[in-house]
Amino acid sequence: MEGEGSDDCRLHVATKQHWGDIYISATPVPYYDTMTPFDYGHYHDRFLEIVTSTLDTHHPERDRQLSVVEVGSSYGNTTLAYKCNYNWEQTGQVWKDGSLPLQPVRDVRVTAVDMSGPALQYGLNRGVFDSILMHDFNSFPPTELVTSLDAADCLVMIMISSYIKTLPLQRLVYNFLGDRSKKKLFFFNDTCAFDTRNLSPEALFAGIKQWTAKSYFNKHRDFTEEERSSRHGCKESWTYTYVVVFDAIAVDNENVH
Repeated sequence: MEGEGSDDCRLHVATKQHWGDIYISATPVPYYDTMTPFDYGHYHDRFLEIVTSTLDTHHPERDRQLSVVEVGSSYGNTTLAYKCNYNWEQTGQVWKDGSLPLQPVRDVRVTAVDMSGPALQYGLNRGVFDSILMHDFNSFPPTELVTSLDAADCLVMIMISSYIKTLPLQRLVYNFLGDRSKKKLFFFNDTCAFDTRNLSPEALFAGIKQWTAKSYFNKHRDFTEEERSSRHGCKESWTYTYVVVFDAIAVDNENVH
């Protein structure tokens, strides 16, 4: 997700391009056509490599359905990476030609959470999402979302952390970890060019038991001319992507985390 963040989320004071108009369309084509010239496909394809290798390592079996909650799902480009192994070009093809059938490589059930009704409805109608939920991220999660998080195998939050305050972000993860009887995977990234907070796993999850993390430093996209002017001419935004593996543990009723 790309957009204009709230000051409450402590975005970097430097200019960030406003992309909001690309979310009012009934299709993701304006989103794709807007972001492609800024090389957003580079990050998509790198995330595809990260999520594919992680799922192949931790869930090599293909006969068990994985339950995924994706917060900030937008139209489902990230979803198509882990569900169908689609790179950015392939994603554009299925977005621009609605007659092309999706070809999943994993049995995943996706609960998509976003602020954009049109994006969620498109993903549901197209078969990218299995269920959808509108949520503004910073208020308390509704019961339906808490239940889905608790049951999920994976939580995916890509290009959305800048729009979520720190405590609500942690709350979502704590809800995700309500059931520690099975291994859980959390994929998220920090667009550090626009967010001054320390969103490393070590900072966010210091009070949580038995987890490990890997980090990847990747190009996010090219800066726009407006953004470049406030960054001494730098041309690219880079981002940390984190994969956190929460081990299965016996649940202590008095201290569930």
